[in-house]
Amino acid sequence: MALTQIPSLQDPPPPVQPPREPDLYDPEHWESAYSQMHDFPTLLIQAQDELARSRKREAFWMSLFVHAVLMLLILSFPKFEKYLPQRVVMRVRPGANQQKELTFLTAPPDAQKVQKPQTDKMSDKNRVAMSKQPKLDRQELKKLLDASRAAPPQQAAQTPVPQPQAPPQQQQQPSPPQVAKLQSPPVTQKPSFSTQGMSAGKAIEEASRAAAASRSKYPGDNGDLGLGQRQNTARMGPLEITTDTQGVDFGPYLQRVLHEVKQNWYSNIPESAMAPLLKKGKVTIDFAITKNGQVAGMRYVFGSGDVALDRAAYGGITASNPFPPLPSEFNGQYLGLRFTFFYNPD
Repeated sequence: MALTQIPSLQDPPPPVQPPREPDLYDPEHWESAYSQMHDFPTLLIQAQDELARSRKREAFWMSLFVHAVLMLLILSFPKFEKYLPQRVVMRVRPGANQQKELTFLTAPPDAQKVQKPQTDKMSDKNRVAMSKQPKLDRQELKKLLDASRAAPPQQAAQTPVPQPQAPPQQQQQPSPPQVAKLQSPPVTQKPSFSTQGMSAGKAIEEASRAAAASRSKYPGDNGDLGLGQRQNTARMGPLEITTDTQGVDFGPYLQRVLHEVKQNWYSNIPESAMAPLLKKGKVTIDFAITKNGQVAGMRYVFGSGDVALDRAAYGGITASNPFPPLPSEFNGQYLGLRFTFFYNPD
Protein backbone atom coordinates (compact mmCIF):
# COMPACT_ATOMS: atom_id res chain seq x y z
CA MET A 1 0.00 0.00 0.00
CA ALA A 2 1.47 3.43 -0.92
CA LEU A 3 2.20 6.15 1.61
CA THR A 4 0.94 9.70 1.06
CA GLN A 5 2.90 12.58 2.59
CA ILE A 6 0.84 15.24 4.21
CA PRO A 7 2.26 18.76 3.68
CA SER A 8 3.06 20.84 6.74
CA LEU A 9 1.65 24.22 7.44
CA GLN A 10 5.15 25.91 7.25
CA ASP A 11 6.95 26.71 3.98
CA PRO A 12 9.51 24.18 3.14
CA PRO A 13 13.14 25.45 3.00
CA PRO A 14 14.57 26.18 -0.43
CA PRO A 15 16.47 23.41 -2.01
CA VAL A 16 20.21 23.58 -1.53
CA GLN A 17 22.01 23.97 -4.84
CA PRO A 18 25.34 22.31 -5.21
CA PRO A 19 28.34 24.65 -5.75
CA ARG A 20 28.94 25.47 -9.39
CA GLU A 21 32.31 24.71 -10.77
CA PRO A 22 34.19 27.55 -12.49
CA ASP A 23 33.67 27.71 -16.18
CA LEU A 24 35.88 29.08 -18.94
CA TYR A 25 33.04 31.28 -20.12
CA ASP A 26 32.69 32.98 -16.74
CA PRO A 27 34.07 36.54 -17.16
CA GLU A 28 34.97 36.88 -13.49
CA HIS A 29 36.72 33.62 -12.68
CA TRP A 30 38.22 32.50 -15.97
CA GLU A 31 41.80 32.83 -14.68
CA SER A 32 41.06 30.61 -11.68
CA ALA A 33 39.47 28.12 -14.01
CA TYR A 34 42.72 27.91 -16.01
CA SER A 35 44.79 27.62 -12.87
CA GLN A 36 42.78 24.71 -11.63
CA MET A 37 42.78 23.00 -14.95
CA HIS A 38 46.51 23.17 -15.93
CA ASP A 39 49.77 25.12 -15.43
CA PHE A 40 50.11 26.19 -19.11
CA PRO A 41 47.39 28.90 -19.13
CA THR A 42 49.09 30.67 -16.21
CA LEU A 43 52.34 31.03 -18.16
CA LEU A 44 50.42 32.33 -21.16
CA ILE A 45 48.74 35.01 -19.08
CA GLN A 46 52.05 36.08 -17.59
CA ALA A 47 53.56 36.28 -21.06
CA GLN A 48 50.72 38.53 -22.21
CA ASP A 49 51.23 40.83 -19.24
CA GLU A 50 54.97 41.01 -19.85
CA LEU A 51 54.32 41.81 -23.52
CA ALA A 52 52.00 44.67 -22.56
CA ARG A 53 54.59 46.12 -20.16
CA SER A 54 57.34 45.85 -22.78
CA ARG A 55 55.22 47.74 -25.30
CA LYS A 56 54.68 50.53 -22.82
CA ARG A 57 58.45 50.76 -22.22
CA GLU A 58 59.12 50.85 -25.96
CA ALA A 59 56.55 53.61 -26.43
CA PHE A 60 58.11 55.65 -23.63
CA TRP A 61 61.63 55.32 -24.98
CA MET A 62 60.51 56.09 -28.52
CA SER A 63 58.68 59.19 -27.31
CA LEU A 64 61.73 60.26 -25.33
CA PHE A 65 63.97 59.78 -28.37
CA VAL A 66 61.66 61.73 -30.66
CA HIS A 67 61.45 64.63 -28.21
CA ALA A 68 65.23 64.67 -27.83
CA VAL A 69 65.67 64.81 -31.61
CA LEU A 70 63.17 67.68 -31.88
CA MET A 71 64.96 69.63 -29.18
CA LEU A 72 68.30 69.18 -30.95
CA LEU A 73 66.80 70.36 -34.24
CA ILE A 74 65.33 73.45 -32.61
CA LEU A 75 68.59 74.37 -30.89
CA SER A 76 70.79 73.77 -33.95
CA PHE A 77 68.40 75.31 -36.53
CA PRO A 78 70.30 78.65 -36.84
CA LYS A 79 73.48 76.75 -37.79
CA PHE A 80 71.80 74.77 -40.54
CA GLU A 81 69.62 77.62 -41.77
CA LYS A 82 72.17 78.73 -44.35
CA TYR A 83 72.11 75.28 -45.97
CA LEU A 84 68.34 75.35 -46.41
CA PRO A 85 66.76 76.83 -49.57
CA GLN A 86 65.84 80.47 -48.95
CA ARG A 87 63.11 82.57 -50.49
CA VAL A 88 64.10 85.91 -51.96
CA VAL A 89 62.09 88.78 -50.46
CA MET A 90 62.33 92.32 -51.87
CA ARG A 91 62.12 95.02 -49.22
CA VAL A 92 60.65 98.36 -50.24
CA ARG A 93 61.52 101.36 -48.14
CA PRO A 94 58.60 103.61 -47.27
CA GLY A 95 60.71 106.71 -47.85
CA ALA A 96 61.33 105.75 -51.48
CA ASN A 97 57.60 105.59 -52.18
CA GLN A 98 57.05 108.98 -50.61
CA GLN A 99 59.87 110.48 -52.64
CA LYS A 100 58.36 109.15 -55.84
CA GLU A 101 55.02 110.62 -54.93
CA LEU A 102 56.56 114.06 -54.35
CA THR A 103 58.49 114.12 -57.65
CA PHE A 104 57.22 116.89 -59.94
CA LEU A 105 57.68 116.53 -63.68
CA THR A 106 57.38 119.53 -65.97
CA ALA A 107 56.25 119.23 -69.54
CA PRO A 108 58.57 120.45 -72.32
CA PRO A 109 58.13 124.08 -73.38
CA ASP A 110 56.67 123.18 -76.76
CA ALA A 111 53.89 121.16 -75.10
CA GLN A 112 52.86 123.98 -72.80
CA LYS A 113 50.45 126.65 -73.80
CA VAL A 114 52.29 129.94 -73.62
CA GLN A 115 50.00 132.63 -72.25
CA LYS A 116 50.16 136.10 -73.67
CA PRO A 117 51.33 138.77 -71.24
CA GLN A 118 48.62 141.02 -69.83
CA THR A 119 49.73 144.40 -71.10
CA ASP A 120 46.66 146.22 -69.80
CA LYS A 121 47.75 145.76 -66.16
CA MET A 122 50.60 147.77 -64.69
CA SER A 123 53.15 145.80 -62.66
CA ASP A 124 56.15 146.67 -60.52
CA LYS A 125 58.49 145.89 -63.39
CA ASN A 126 57.04 148.82 -65.34
CA ARG A 127 57.84 151.23 -62.51
CA VAL A 128 61.51 151.38 -63.43
CA ALA A 129 63.67 154.45 -63.84
CA MET A 130 66.43 153.47 -66.22
CA SER A 131 69.17 154.94 -68.29
CA LYS A 132 68.92 153.58 -71.81
CA GLN A 133 71.06 154.16 -74.84
CA PRO A 134 68.60 154.97 -77.64
CA LYS A 135 69.08 153.87 -81.21
CA LEU A 136 69.62 157.19 -82.96
CA ASP A 137 69.70 157.73 -86.66
CA ARG A 138 73.35 158.03 -87.59
CA GLN A 139 72.63 160.16 -90.63
CA GLU A 140 70.71 162.72 -88.61
CA LEU A 141 73.39 162.72 -85.93
CA LYS A 142 76.07 163.22 -88.57
CA LYS A 143 74.16 166.16 -90.02
CA LEU A 144 73.89 167.74 -86.58
CA LEU A 145 77.60 167.26 -85.90
CA ASP A 146 78.54 168.66 -89.31
CA ALA A 147 76.32 171.66 -88.71
CA SER A 148 77.92 172.26 -85.33
CA ARG A 149 81.40 172.01 -86.83
CA ALA A 150 80.57 174.39 -89.67
CA ALA A 151 78.99 176.92 -87.30
CA PRO A 152 82.19 178.47 -85.76
CA PRO A 153 83.52 180.10 -88.97
CA GLN A 154 80.19 181.82 -89.54
CA GLN A 155 80.03 182.97 -85.96
CA ALA A 156 83.64 184.05 -86.09
CA ALA A 157 82.88 186.08 -89.21
CA GLN A 158 79.90 187.70 -87.51
CA THR A 159 81.69 188.55 -84.25
CA PRO A 160 83.95 191.31 -85.68
CA VAL A 161 80.96 193.26 -87.05
CA PRO A 162 80.15 195.15 -83.80
CA GLN A 163 83.82 196.16 -83.31
CA PRO A 164 84.06 199.95 -83.88
CA GLN A 165 87.83 199.99 -84.40
CA ALA A 166 87.81 197.95 -87.61
CA PRO A 167 87.02 200.19 -90.66
CA PRO A 168 84.72 198.75 -93.36
CA GLN A 169 87.48 198.82 -95.98
CA GLN A 170 89.67 196.43 -94.04
CA GLN A 171 86.89 193.83 -93.99
CA GLN A 172 86.62 193.78 -97.80
CA GLN A 173 90.34 193.82 -98.63
CA PRO A 174 91.65 190.72 -96.78
CA SER A 175 90.87 187.30 -98.09
CA PRO A 176 88.68 184.89 -96.05
CA PRO A 177 91.59 182.76 -94.78
CA GLN A 178 93.42 185.91 -93.61
CA VAL A 179 90.32 187.03 -91.74
CA ALA A 180 90.12 183.63 -90.07
CA LYS A 181 93.75 183.93 -89.00
CA LEU A 182 93.32 187.40 -87.60
CA GLN A 183 90.06 186.65 -85.78
CA SER A 184 91.12 183.47 -83.98
CA PRO A 185 92.56 184.67 -80.67
CA PRO A 186 91.97 182.54 -77.57
CA VAL A 187 89.62 185.18 -76.17
CA THR A 188 87.24 184.89 -79.10
CA GLN A 189 87.51 181.08 -79.24
CA LYS A 190 86.07 180.57 -75.76
CA PRO A 191 82.69 182.14 -76.42
CA SER A 192 82.51 180.49 -79.83
CA PHE A 193 83.36 177.10 -78.26
CA SER A 194 80.71 177.48 -75.60
CA THR A 195 78.03 178.38 -78.10
CA GLN A 196 79.09 175.49 -80.27
CA GLY A 197 78.87 172.98 -77.39
CA MET A 198 75.49 174.21 -76.27
CA SER A 199 73.93 174.12 -79.69
CA ALA A 200 75.23 170.67 -80.55
CA GLY A 201 74.44 169.33 -77.08
CA LYS A 202 70.90 170.64 -77.23
CA ALA A 203 70.35 169.17 -80.67
CA ILE A 204 71.69 165.76 -79.63
CA GLU A 205 69.73 165.85 -76.40
CA GLU A 206 66.50 166.68 -78.23
CA ALA A 207 67.08 163.85 -80.70
CA SER A 208 67.82 161.39 -77.90
CA ARG A 209 64.73 162.45 -75.96
CA ALA A 210 62.56 162.00 -79.03
CA ALA A 211 63.97 158.50 -79.59
CA ALA A 212 63.48 157.58 -75.93
CA ALA A 213 59.92 158.93 -75.91
CA SER A 214 59.04 156.85 -78.97
CA ARG A 215 60.36 153.67 -77.33
CA SER A 216 58.93 154.07 -73.82
CA LYS A 217 55.41 154.88 -72.73
CA TYR A 218 55.93 155.01 -68.97
CA PRO A 219 57.27 158.19 -67.39
CA GLY A 220 59.66 156.25 -65.19
CA ASP A 221 61.61 155.14 -68.27
CA ASN A 222 62.55 158.67 -69.30
CA GLY A 223 65.91 159.52 -67.77
CA ASP A 224 69.35 160.72 -68.60
CA LEU A 225 70.61 158.67 -71.51
CA GLY A 226 74.30 159.08 -70.83
CA LEU A 227 74.90 161.63 -73.63
CA GLY A 228 76.82 164.04 -71.38
CA GLN A 229 80.35 165.03 -70.66
CA ARG A 230 81.60 161.42 -70.62
CA GLN A 231 80.80 160.78 -74.31
CA ASN A 232 78.99 157.50 -73.65
CA THR A 233 81.91 155.99 -71.74
CA ALA A 234 79.54 154.92 -68.95
CA ARG A 235 75.83 154.47 -68.52
CA MET A 236 73.42 153.00 -66.01
CA GLY A 237 71.20 150.05 -66.69
CA PRO A 238 67.61 149.57 -65.56
CA LEU A 239 66.80 150.44 -61.96
CA GLU A 240 64.95 147.50 -60.42
CA ILE A 241 62.59 147.63 -57.44
CA THR A 242 63.16 144.56 -55.25
CA THR A 243 60.33 145.16 -52.74
CA ASP A 244 56.57 145.59 -52.91
CA THR A 245 55.49 149.07 -54.02
CA GLN A 246 51.97 148.68 -52.59
CA GLY A 247 50.54 150.25 -55.73
CA VAL A 248 52.39 153.55 -55.24
CA ASP A 249 53.76 155.29 -58.34
CA PHE A 250 57.51 155.75 -57.70
CA GLY A 251 58.27 157.10 -61.20
CA PRO A 252 58.97 160.77 -60.27
CA TYR A 253 60.76 159.79 -57.08
CA LEU A 254 63.03 157.30 -58.85
CA GLN A 255 63.89 159.90 -61.48
CA ARG A 256 65.27 162.17 -58.76
CA VAL A 257 67.17 159.29 -57.17
CA LEU A 258 68.62 158.23 -60.52
CA HIS A 259 69.64 161.79 -61.36
CA GLU A 260 71.52 162.27 -58.09
CA VAL A 261 73.28 158.91 -58.28
CA LYS A 262 74.39 159.50 -61.86
CA GLN A 263 75.82 162.92 -61.09
CA ASN A 264 77.87 161.59 -58.19
CA TRP A 265 78.88 158.50 -60.14
CA TYR A 266 80.10 160.51 -63.15
CA SER A 267 82.33 162.57 -60.88
CA ASN A 268 83.92 159.39 -59.47
CA ILE A 269 84.54 157.46 -62.70
CA PRO A 270 88.28 156.61 -62.86
CA GLU A 271 90.58 157.51 -65.72
CA SER A 272 90.90 153.85 -66.68
CA ALA A 273 87.34 153.99 -68.03
CA MET A 274 88.18 157.00 -70.23
CA ALA A 275 89.88 157.10 -73.60
CA PRO A 276 92.24 155.69 -74.64
CA LEU A 277 92.02 152.82 -72.12
CA LEU A 278 88.21 152.48 -72.15
CA LYS A 279 88.16 149.70 -69.60
CA LYS A 280 84.89 147.74 -69.58
CA GLY A 281 82.97 146.51 -66.58
CA LYS A 282 79.57 145.92 -65.01
CA VAL A 283 78.69 146.51 -61.34
CA THR A 284 75.35 145.64 -59.69
CA ILE A 285 74.55 146.92 -56.18
CA ASP A 286 71.53 146.28 -53.96
CA PHE A 287 70.50 148.78 -51.30
CA ALA A 288 67.44 150.10 -49.50
CA ILE A 289 66.06 153.58 -48.89
CA THR A 290 64.39 154.00 -45.51
CA LYS A 291 61.35 156.11 -44.75
CA ASN A 292 63.40 159.25 -44.11
CA GLY A 293 65.62 158.76 -47.19
CA GLN A 294 68.65 157.14 -45.54
CA VAL A 295 70.61 154.43 -47.41
CA ALA A 296 70.86 151.04 -45.68
CA GLY A 297 71.91 147.48 -46.49
CA MET A 298 74.26 148.12 -49.41
CA ARG A 299 75.87 145.03 -50.90
CA TYR A 300 77.55 143.99 -54.15
CA VAL A 301 75.56 141.57 -56.29
CA PHE A 302 77.99 141.47 -59.21
CA GLY A 303 81.42 143.06 -59.29
CA SER A 304 83.45 144.19 -62.29
CA GLY A 305 86.70 142.69 -61.04
CA ASP A 306 88.32 146.14 -60.89
CA VAL A 307 88.44 147.89 -57.50
CA ALA A 308 88.40 151.36 -59.06
CA LEU A 309 85.25 150.70 -61.08
CA ASP A 310 83.52 149.09 -58.09
CA ARG A 311 84.41 152.01 -55.80
CA ALA A 312 83.11 154.55 -58.31
CA ALA A 313 79.73 152.82 -58.48
CA TYR A 314 79.62 152.41 -54.71
CA GLY A 315 80.55 156.04 -54.18
CA GLY A 316 77.81 157.21 -56.54
CA ILE A 317 75.23 155.86 -54.09
CA THR A 318 76.93 156.78 -50.82
CA ALA A 319 77.60 160.33 -52.02
CA SER A 320 73.88 160.75 -52.73
CA ASN A 321 72.95 159.79 -49.16
CA PRO A 322 70.49 160.93 -47.89
CA PHE A 323 67.88 160.75 -50.63
CA PRO A 324 64.54 162.56 -50.44
CA PRO A 325 62.03 160.90 -48.08
CA LEU A 326 59.80 158.22 -49.53
CA PRO A 327 56.32 159.25 -50.73
CA SER A 328 53.84 159.73 -47.90
CA GLU A 329 51.31 157.33 -49.45
CA PHE A 330 53.86 154.49 -49.18
CA ASN A 331 53.27 152.60 -45.90
CA GLY A 332 56.35 150.36 -46.05
CA GLN A 333 59.43 150.77 -43.89
CA TYR A 334 61.90 150.82 -46.79
CA LEU A 335 62.16 150.58 -50.58
CA GLY A 336 64.61 148.03 -52.02
CA LEU A 337 66.46 149.00 -55.20
CA ARG A 338 69.05 147.43 -57.51
CA PHE A 339 71.36 149.61 -59.60
CA THR A 340 73.47 148.34 -62.51
CA PHE A 341 76.43 150.42 -63.71
CA PHE A 342 77.97 149.80 -67.16
CA TYR A 343 81.43 150.98 -68.15
CA ASN A 344 81.97 151.24 -71.93
CA PRO A 345 79.25 148.77 -72.94
CA ASP A 346 79.28 147.27 -76.41
